[in-house]
Amino acid sequence: MLYYIDMKRTKFIFIFFTAISLTQSAVYAQPEITQEKIPLTASPALRKQIEKLYSQNPLERKRAAAKIGELSKEAQDAIPFLIELLGDSSYCPEPGVIYEHTPLVYETVNWALIQIGTPSVKPLINALTSSVSLIRTNAAYCLGRIKDRRAVEPLIKLLNDGDSWVRWQAIRALAELKDRRATEPLLKLLNDEQLRTEIIHVLGQIGDASAIDTLSFYLKDKNAEVRIAVISALGNIGHKSAVPFLINALSDKDSGVKCQAISSLGKIGDASAIDALVSVINSGQKEPTYRSIDALRQIGNKKAAEILIALLDDKDANIRKNASWALHGIRGAGVSFGEDSARWKAWLNENQGKLKK
Repeated sequence: MLYYIDMKRTKFIFIFFTAISLTQSAVYAQPEITQEKIPLTASPALRKQIEKLYSQNPLERKRAAAKIGELSKEAQDAIPFLIELLGDSSYCPEPGVIYEHTPLVYETVNWALIQIGTPSVKPLINALTSSVSLIRTNAAYCLGRIKDRRAVEPLIKLLNDGDSWVRWQAIRALAELKDRRATEPLLKLLNDEQLRTEIIHVLGQIGDASAIDTLSFYLKDKNAEVRIAVISALGNIGHKSAVPFLINALSDKDSGVKCQAISSLGKIGDASAIDALVSVINSGQKEPTYRSIDALRQIGNKKAAEILIALLDDKDANIRKNASWALHGIRGAGVSFGEDSARWKAWLNENQGKLKK
């Protein structure tokens, strides 16, 4: 159900869960705060737009929210009124627009609160306790985009919300904040099969090495997508303690798992993976071989360079070409001798001290 590529996965889940939320949440036609409470400090232009938030016409409410967002921090007085519309799920696309990114009122309200920025944080944190799931969801989304660390603990509490979409959005918001305080609470949620893949990706984004041992347990998961997510996360964390787990994953029967393990080993760049990568190259599998060659480039030490130079004499033209590109891409090389192994050997003798140890 979840896509491995972030953008596709996020878009799919957003549409899926939003559809659920729309069937469960009320549509709020106007703020519950009375217009008499519009602050006297609000400029005439801002007051005009706040008043339009009370319109019975959802398109007018959406356009008013957009105008408020354009005022950015000058629109602070509008924050309480925008918060009231976080649950406004009225569908109102602009006339004549074939495809609109924000056809729902609350989507424009979210944007406006994000544009206002830091002043919105405390009211949004308060909105996380709303009885309306759609309001909690949108408040979490906004807090993630604003990236203010005051939101970390309140979002962690939201991980136990009874609504799966609210939990998912809290997880995504914590991914934006990349705060290690979220590591342990997220690890405790890995038994949730519906959200497991997403949580694993987020743990990779947070980058806390203390998650490695627990994540490695899920390399045994029967779902290859989960195993791929774990391997990707280990690569993003980037700590050498993950290398033994990734080397073991090279024996996985799923080609996608194996290829991701190679990529993660390259990303970590630890020399202890070299022998395992050479074994993959010797196996003769095309895609794993090409990825292993690139991983050697990323490791980039003398031993990796020597192996790549040796591959320039391989009978396979594609292997020779990939090895040549890899040598050119080694940090500190800055030269290209094509597939001329003799010139590469001479270069290595003169420049080995510049390479990674």
